[in-house]
Amino acid sequence: MKIALALLSFAFFRVTRGVLRAVQSLYFRAAKAEAARWRTLSAEALRRPLAMPIVMTTGPRWNPHAIIASAGPFRAHGRIEIDAAAAARSAGAWTVVVHEFPSYRTVAFRGSSAVGQGPISLPPGRYALALRYYRWSGQPVLPQVTVDGRAQIAARAIDAATNGFYATLAFRKSWFYTCLHYYILVMLEWRGRLPETFVKGEFLPVGNPETEFRFGLLGPGKAPPIDGLNGMPNSGDVYVTVYDRASFPVDWSPVPPGRETLPANGGAYYLIRGQRRAAEAGDP
Repeated sequence: MKIALALLSFAFFRVTRGVLRAVQSLYFRAAKAEAARWRTLSAEALRRPLAMPIVMTTGPRWNPHAIIASAGPFRAHGRIEIDAAAAARSAGAWTVVVHEFPSYRTVAFRGSSAVGQGPISLPPGRYALALRYYRWSGQPVLPQVTVDGRAQIAARAIDAATNGFYATLAFRKSWFYTCLHYYILVMLEWRGRLPETFVKGEFLPVGNPETEFRFGLLGPGKAPPIDGLNGMPNSGDVYVTVYDRASFPVDWSPVPPGRETLPANGGAYYLIRGQRRAAEAGDP
């Protein structure tokens, strides 16, 4: 019975995601001004029609540790440039990932772990951007983006308290989101019998090459297994998030260096992010 319900949930998720991506693509073809600006993940943004279902089918493993912003889709014929200096002034660690649209396949990125911050060369196509600011400043500014030599997305100052909505996000849980993500719990229970590439593809967020991930189930009264996490290769900051069965975050925190245990969180599964440290002079 559980497997049958999981298959129904998986089909429901895929169909819903396909419909919403088509709607989103049509919307941005008409709303060109909206596509040409940074849009933050915020309480205001989530009040828009279909915003929550789109997030819950595009990047449902929420990241409360970073300010999230998106831009595009837009057409590029060869080159994208990110104002890395503005991003570096705004956050201790940052990443801008370039995705093909509407597939959201990761094709390139720029971030604080890379010494070289030159232009990104791309084949002609339609692209979208996803930005993450970790350890942001008191006055964060989203960077200007230049496409094919022309300023496409203007810099934008944002509120440092943008992520305040996470405190009450789980109250928006409903049967709809529980049905969408029921298959995740069963998939993790059967993880040892499924291809790991499939499990990672379904569970992990939209790709960020600067982040390493560990994830798994949480049994009753169990805490995320964080022992040894400070040895995650290339990671400078480690964050843990616990989710309920509907994939809403119910607990999250950074993992201080040397910390070996966390209190039991009572969620269904967890995701640990290891964010690469910022590049320093002399790094390769």
